[in-house]
Amino acid sequence: MSDPWDLPQPDLFSYSSVNQIAYDWAGGNWYFLDDSKEVIFLCQERKNHAKLMCLSIVSVRLSKPRGIALDPSEGYMFFTEWGTAPPKLERALLDGTERTDIVSKNIVYPYGVAVDHPNRHVYWVDTYLDYIERCDYDGNNRKTVVRGAPVENLYGLAVFQNKLFVTSWRENAILAMNKFAPNNHSTVLGSLARPFAMHVFHRQRQPLHSKLYTHDPDSDAADKHPCQSLDPCHHFCVPSKLSPYYRCVCQTGYVVSDQRIGRCSLVQPKDFLIFGQNKPGMIRGVGMQFAAPSKSDEEDEADPHSSEVMIPIPGLSRPTTLDFHFQQSYVYFSDSQTYKIQRAKILGDSVVTEDFITEGLNKVEGLAVDWVGENLYWSDEGLQAIYVTPLEKHTAKKTLISGNLSHPRSIALDPIKGFLFWSNWNSVEDHLDISGSISWSWLDGSERKVLVNTNLHWPNGLTIDYDNSIIYWCDTFANKIESLNYMNNEKMRNV
Repeated sequence: MSDPWDLPQPDLFSYSSVNQIAYDWAGGNWYFLDDSKEVIFLCQERKNHAKLMCLSIVSVRLSKPRGIALDPSEGYMFFTEWGTAPPKLERALLDGTERTDIVSKNIVYPYGVAVDHPNRHVYWVDTYLDYIERCDYDGNNRKTVVRGAPVENLYGLAVFQNKLFVTSWRENAILAMNKFAPNNHSTVLGSLARPFAMHVFHRQRQPLHSKLYTHDPDSDAADKHPCQSLDPCHHFCVPSKLSPYYRCVCQTGYVVSDQRIGRCSLVQPKDFLIFGQNKPGMIRGVGMQFAAPSKSDEEDEADPHSSEVMIPIPGLSRPTTLDFHFQQSYVYFSDSQTYKIQRAKILGDSVVTEDFITEGLNKVEGLAVDWVGENLYWSDEGLQAIYVTPLEKHTAKKTLISGNLSHPRSIALDPIKGFLFWSNWNSVEDHLDISGSISWSWLDGSERKVLVNTNLHWPNGLTIDYDNSIIYWCDTFANKIESLNYMNNEKMRNV
């Protein structure tokens, strides 16, 4: 314990917004809880990797996660959350699947959570109700351990044998109390400025599954989990309650190709959906096999990793617009907080992001790749113009559309027929709401015309059905999706 060391930087996120850490002593994995991005990451150190290899395992239906605790011998993790969604205590498997709400009533601001392994109890503190409560792993046999003055404004919690240890912001101290006589508490350490997390350092706090202990002290596998004694998995080895007591999980963009040796292979998708998100900021790709959601799917979430087919593009803040070049396997995108256009090569065993345009940008809201002429088009709302640059010699750019553009937003191309489309949001002037519009021109910006300008407010998300010459868009204000055949002289709109 006297030799400090630095944990490598993760490959998907930054430590700056991490507020809780949990270590899986059986599988050698790290769990990072990020309440600002509302996600839980699973990470592991791997040989010949400069950074931690990470996987987002819980990122949906997660509102401000606050605390996390693990029981690898049972294959469970527990986490508290309270934010815009109702507060609760959840349980999930260590790969993030099979999520279950075990406490969702009479709970307000749950923070610290801890596991009593021998008794299979979960303890948590509620900083609004000033409670310490517990239940079993299924949420049953709930009991209020202590309430009121001794446990006001608590944050962290630890359990060891018959003792409870808590960090108190009211007392600025670490307090200790007996689980069976909790009103008699003592101060372990005082005069602390807002104490946060803590743990009890003892072997009993990191037990293994009872069937994994051996009476042969000379055995290489003595008191070791198979994840560490056998190293059976290519990427992540996640402890499980059932034999063989582990499950192999692959990094995003990979699938287990050989269960016998836990081998992970790159997914080779023929088609998939690419999208950007800001919590956490990244660009992801998911398969196109969609199924109608059922009630059971919502209550028992399916494997969150199985549908992802590409290694994500990480380290972004707010990727507002993107497009792709199929033959070159490039994704072009703009992050609204970096004032530049970037690109990344996808569908390989790694993702490398590079700057494409770094100057002369203000607020890029639309991107479109011309795969025929090998050009990149973009709209800049801040500069009120639409530009184009060659994909190979992108140091030069040309202004195609300017003037009479208040808020140019989404753009789309039909390179086969030679059309450029863009949407424009107009401002409220003199207390009159001026309608938005969708316009089109040739790809060189000539023959500019208005396509739609009635009953339109905030048109966005332009996309083209090339086979049928139909343009689709969404109206962010009116909450509807519309379409139009732009080669039909009648120009009939469909909702």
